[in-house]
Amino acid sequence: MIPMIKKQISSLEQKVEQLIDKISSLELPRDNKATNLDTIIQEVEESKFRENNIIIYNLHETNSSTAPARIEEDMKKVKQTLSVINPNIQVKKGIRLGNIKNNMSRPLKVVLENKNVALSILKNNNKLVASNIKINSDSTYLQRKYLSELRTNLADRVSKGEENLTIRTFLFGYKFTKSKQFNSISINVGIT
Repeated sequence: MIPMIKKQISSLEQKVEQLIDKISSLELPRDNKATNLDTIIQEVEESKFRENNIIIYNLHETNSSTAPARIEEDMKKVKQTLSVINPNIQVKKGIRLGNIKNNMSRPLKVVLENKNVALSILKNNNKLVASNIKINSDSTYLQRKYLSELRTNLADRVSKGEENLTIRTFLFGYKFTKSKQFNSISINVGIT
């Protein structure tokens, strides 16, 4: 009887040690918790800073040699493009992103008067269907990384036979939903 009890005690001691190790591995050191909190705060601040902006892709870039002429031409094109969505939109400024490349238009970051205008454009950018111009929100690095992971996940799910899936944008992120269109997969992204 005593050897059996000793065996059970030994077994229980091993399980307790395993649980202690598991708990220790789950606990974050204080420095790491502070770093995670700092990262979250930075992400929220950066997202807040970008909420008035949109990014326009495939908007033809002029070949003008002077920066002021390029900026003026870009602003005309932005106003013309956005007037399809709302003719009263006021644009604060536009900035081309990246280095100049031959035969390629760089994305254009557009700063608007407030986040409601940006959201309105993002919600109504389907009015630009006739053109190849695309409009997205000005996402942070972590948002872009997360969306990329979602797109990969979507492609995997589609390759495994799931149908009519889409990535929908919601106030606090993205999620998969069934697409309203049959026999097609769409990715509806824009509002963050």
